[in-house]
Amino acid sequence: MDKTKTISERHGLIDRREQPRQKVGNETTLIDLHDGRGPMRCRIWDISAAGACLLIPPSVTLPRGFKIYLDDSWQAADVIWRRDWHVGIQFVV
Repeated sequence: MDKTKTISERHGLIDRREQPRQKVGNETTLIDLHDGRGPMRCRIWDISAAGACLLIPPSVTLPRGFKIYLDDSWQAADVIWRRDWHVGIQFVV
């Protein structure tokens, strides 16, 4: 395996993001799924001005739209894609 290439490059995937993403590392945040259970914690994998990739257990059912807590305020977001633990979201402005 060629470790100098990104996962996307190794699998022949095309990156269609308009905004570059920055790896966040081990940062956590809150999301509110509007399901009556209150906010839950999740990890941020990477983030850009337009969206983020979150790590959320596959057992958690996500609605299309929810709120995420960033920079001391709640931000609306939509789920764009999901693969196992990784969830791609787009911020709603």
